[in-house]
Amino acid sequence: MVILIIVLVVLALVALAGVVVLASRRREAERRRIAREREAIATELAGHRQEREANAMRAGEVAGEAGEHRRAAEDHEAQARRHEEEARAHAEEAERLEQRFHRAEGAAQRHDERAEDAARRLDELEGRAPHD
Repeated sequence: MVILIIVLVVLALVALAGVVVLASRRREAERRRIAREREAIATELAGHRQEREANAMRAGEVAGEAGEHRRAAEDHEAQARRHEEEARAHAEEAERLEQRFHRAEGAAQRHDERAEDAARRLDELEGRAPHD
């Protein structure tokens, strides 16, 4: 009977040792799986961080370009306003000079008529036929 109890205890100890070994192997396999996942995630994280840095750099470059174009657009708008003001001033001056031209042209025509009238009167006074 004692032998049977000893055999059962030994079998129980062997079974317990087997369970402990299996549990230990499972834990080791789980640790390796977690280590592989950790490495894969760390690699992915490093890639995302590199992409973030590259995108931040590109964003800075694009922001600089956008600023340059914004300043150029503002300069062109200001220049366009100046040109519009200059064009308006030139148009006003042209209008003023055209009115002056028409007045001078009218005065010239009136003086031409008066000169013809004076010439006709002079001819009449001297007894000659009028000029055509």
